[in-house]
Amino acid sequence: TVRDAEPTTGASVSPELEMFVGEWTDSLGSLVVVVSGTNSTELNVELHRSRGRKPIQLRVVRHAEGHISCGQYILDTDLSHSDEVVWVHKRHPAKTSVWSRASSGTASAAPPSRQSGGEACTSAPADGLDNNPYPYLRQFYTRQRKQLQ
Repeated sequence: TVRDAEPTTGASVSPELEMFVGEWTDSLGSLVVVVSGTNSTELNVELHRSRGRKPIQLRVVRHAEGHISCGQYILDTDLSHSDEVVWVHKRHPAKTSVWSRASSGTASAAPPSRQSGGEACTSAPADGLDNNPYPYLRQFYTRQRKQLQ
């Protein structure tokens, strides 16, 4: 499994992807394990949703166009940083998934506290308004309005 592999195995990873290597907890409380892939533009990912179930195999890919994707999601570079990354669904931008760097290598068993487009978001919105259940939706539409101006 990916979890058994050492983070340094596989191909040399590009600097843009190196920050993803390690263990994360996604916004649904699942363990996400990321290790080097077969080439410098991709990483192997195992998503462990629950004990006893086979992990889901994914890839983080750096595309020639410059964006980074994982499955049906694209990295939101404006909202992401080294300890938390925000993924936005390609066809449904209101649907997000947030990966937080796993503390001491284990995933949190706590249930998610908020919902956003069908995926849970456990991180606080950038403006600190904790009562908004859809923080990333507001940020998405703010960006869209700026692009149209």
